[in-house]
Amino acid sequence: MNRINVVFLCLMLCLAGITMSTGSTTVLTTSTKTTFTSCQQQVSLMRDTYQNVFAKYKITVPADTKVSAARTMAATAADHSNTGAVVTNLEQSTTTVMTQRLQSADNHNVASVKTLTKTTSLESHTRTFAAEQTSVATTPTTSSTTPAQVVALKAPVALTPSARPFPAPVTTRTVTVPASIDATGATDVSTTLTNFILSVPDGATINFPAASIYRIDRAIFLEHRHNLILDGNGCTLKYASVTGTTGAYSFWYPEGAGSDIWIRNFVLIGSSTNPGVYTPGTSPTGGEGQMGVIISGNRFEVSGCTISKVWGDGFYTQGGPSDVWIHDNHVISAGRNGLSVISGTNVIAERNAFDKVGLSAFDVEPNVATESCTNIIFRLNTIGTYGTPALFTPYAFSADSTAKAVIDGIVVDGNTVTGNSIATNVDSVGTVRMTRITFTNNKGGKAVAGAVIYFKHVDGLTITGNVQPLSSSVPKWITDCTGVVTS
Repeated sequence: MNRINVVFLCLMLCLAGITMSTGSTTVLTTSTKTTFTSCQQQVSLMRDTYQNVFAKYKITVPADTKVSAARTMAATAADHSNTGAVVTNLEQSTTTVMTQRLQSADNHNVASVKTLTKTTSLESHTRTFAAEQTSVATTPTTSSTTPAQVVALKAPVALTPSARPFPAPVTTRTVTVPASIDATGATDVSTTLTNFILSVPDGATINFPAASIYRIDRAIFLEHRHNLILDGNGCTLKYASVTGTTGAYSFWYPEGAGSDIWIRNFVLIGSSTNPGVYTPGTSPTGGEGQMGVIISGNRFEVSGCTISKVWGDGFYTQGGPSDVWIHDNHVISAGRNGLSVISGTNVIAERNAFDKVGLSAFDVEPNVATESCTNIIFRLNTIGTYGTPALFTPYAFSADSTAKAVIDGIVVDGNTVTGNSIATNVDSVGTVRMTRITFTNNKGGKAVAGAVIYFKHVDGLTITGNVQPLSSSVPKWITDCTGVVTS
């Protein structure tokens, strides 16, 4: 219930354009259509997440025709004229999905969701935007969730959702995982699944039965594959044993020079006995190498997946891939990071939800000097809680160039942290300086004392549009940086 309330409230605030300040006027400069489109994607992500839950627990998925109709209307929304009708459809369908889900789980707080929907009506906020011409000045408001001072560095601006950054895999055939492979979760099928996928030629879509549960005791390896779509249709891949905490016990593990891979719509359940808590050490009591999806190879896409109980990261990018798109996924729990970029070029992670991670939600950290990280974008994601303070200082975003590798063109934009601050640490350690780092339009939900964001030894630094509750001190600390733009 808490997760639903938080995500739904964030959706409402997003559409309303609400920001908290201490006394200055907030100016809205985003068009109604842009704001609506962004929020529509959040609704779609919510709906897809719930449908994964329906499949997992074998609950009948409610009809969702209104959302389909709203999508069609949104595609032709050129002005303010029909935005109200579209948003009303979205509101009604989303409420229906949530209510039916709660009722099927015998949740007694259904009334709270209905009240929240009524008091933060999407349509009423849409009418406010419909009156907007170029900008609207709003009366400053203070946070009702914390008595702490709220520092608004600049009014956040909603981002225009991205188009597909690279072409989808080209496939000419569709095959289905055979019924001869145990789909009850009773026996280990990791080798059988790997061999079956190996037998399917490149240029194929492989469909997994929606209600299936596949037990795996090792990672499913993809060796030198090209133009391949793996569609889980909401099926579950699950570890049954707590043994195995290294990368070889992840879920999907590409090897070799593969390209044009799309993994989508899987429920991935790891073997961690401490979900969302950083537990270093060795198997079976600790480890940090089991990942949800290990990404290597060019033009690699992951979407619609729900990941939980992994010892390591939700997503782990290695091997220098070019063009990676991680979007519209839900990481319920990860023992280390939500996403680690060890190396890669043109990596986009957007519209993902990270509920609970053991260290950082987003980490850029090459291991050796040859592992460069360039043009990395982390935007429009939601983060619940992160970090195990007893072991390391936790951050929502961290970047470290200790390995003397190139880190250039990092954008952290439009993300929301609901259960913690936007704490950030970017440090070149003075050896090879990072370049072109942008940290803008992010929102923190928990008041903290002292500086929240630290940037050291960066050439070309932009920090604007961030909102963070503070109980004392200043929001940022900048050391030895050049080309700084901040407000």
